[in-house]
Amino acid sequence: MAGSSNSKRRWCGQAPSESVLDNTSAGKGKVAAKNEDPVFMEMAADFIISLGLPLTFFGDRCNADLLAYLNSDVKPISTKATIAKCLEMYERERAKLKHALGSIPGRFCLTCDIWADPCTTEYLCLTVNYVDSNWKLQSKFLNLVPLPFPWDASILRSAVNNLLCKWGIEKNVFSITFDSGRCGDTVLDMLRDCLNEQDGALLCNGDYFRVCCGAYFMDHMVQECFKLIDSPIRKIGLGVQYVLYHEKNRLKFEEAAKFIFQGALDPLWLDCHIRWNSTYLMLERAVKYRYAFEHVMIDDEYTDWHLTEEE
Repeated sequence: MAGSSNSKRRWCGQAPSESVLDNTSAGKGKVAAKNEDPVFMEMAADFIISLGLPLTFFGDRCNADLLAYLNSDVKPISTKATIAKCLEMYERERAKLKHALGSIPGRFCLTCDIWADPCTTEYLCLTVNYVDSNWKLQSKFLNLVPLPFPWDASILRSAVNNLLCKWGIEKNVFSITFDSGRCGDTVLDMLRDCLNEQDGALLCNGDYFRVCCGAYFMDHMVQECFKLIDSPIRKIGLGVQYVLYHEKNRLKFEEAAKFIFQGALDPLWLDCHIRWNSTYLMLERAVKYRYAFEHVMIDDEYTDWHLTEEE
């Protein structure tokens, strides 16, 4: 059986080569390997970018074996070649977008935000919004630029201005929206003055330059309300930490919760002070499993979590 299987694999691997020899002898030239085909490389890079796959995807042995089974002319695409093709596509699309922005007769509205990754590295995110020649609203993500730690108002102002100049739209800005509280008045005033220095680029001296979105106001309203219940929020947060960070306490909590609730338990949430929706989730779960929390705390005489009747 093993000999039969090997001969079958050898035959499958030889068939395409025979066709190549036939084509060559017929004067058609040697057929290029599929990984050297520009169309194939373009499709592979687009596949990786669209689905957010790792750059080593086509170089992985399992995927390479699958492609080789489908067509023995296909060879593994190196990570270096994949990166080069993805960067080539990025530069091409960036040039197309820059040309499109340069052809817009109107002005642009910008959205600026500060993002943070799990490693706490912060990035400046810049998005441009405009109406194209077909009167359709467009929103294009321009850049995600890492910010040095710690950064200040002058660094942020310089980063935004450099990005606008890089895209060639620094003289066509109408307004800018900051949807986080990280960018204060100082940054906006510095950026307004900087843009106005460029031949008075802002309309009406920048009176309508700053726009605060609804999420910004809502966030401040919620934070003010949270100040009224700051003590119970802090205590519940300590209780959640006490359960989650100690194996013995977690098992005791789950035992008490399962005695009251049948089936799978909902996971506990620990709030993040800059995301008030996480505080809501923490309180929602804490209320649901109130008696399980009390069971753990009373047995351990843990007093930091105890709430007053009013709380």
